[in-house]
Amino acid sequence: MRFLLIALLFAASVQAQTTAPPPIDLPDDWPADFTPPTYPAVSLTMTTPKGEFPMFVELALTPAAQQFGLMFRPDLPDDYGMLFVMPQERVQAFWMQNTLSPLDIIYINTDNTVVSIAKGEPLDTTSLPSQGPAKFVFEIRQGLADVYGIKSGTKLTFE
Repeated sequence: MRFLLIALLFAASVQAQTTAPPPIDLPDDWPADFTPPTYPAVSLTMTTPKGEFPMFVELALTPAAQQFGLMFRPDLPDDYGMLFVMPQERVQAFWMQNTLSPLDIIYINTDNTVVSIAKGEPLDTTSLPSQGPAKFVFEIRQGLADVYGIKSGTKLTFE
């Protein structure tokens, strides 16, 4: 639960950010009156076994924000992520429909321990379930979990 509390405190208090959120590039065939959800955003430091990494994180807190997620984001910077705070800890499953960038989908339990990591390929609708109960799902550009030293069993902290 510490993970969630820290993220929400930062969402309310942090002004600076390491980068701007990636733009949402809706296709021409989407309804003209559609407005993508907005996400609270925080700048924080992620600590992993390989060190400390400054990150800009958007928080997907509502069902609408969680459903839309990273759809139509063409490029993700190395210091960017989206954190999904799910209503309950359970096996979670994500897919990549309308998601243009390959992702590491990191499933995290309430103890901030990585349950599993799925490699999401652009536009793939294959369900990618967690390998155990997860309360949080953290998405970053594919390959960065390896760079940051994140794997199953890794304890993550965000401050």
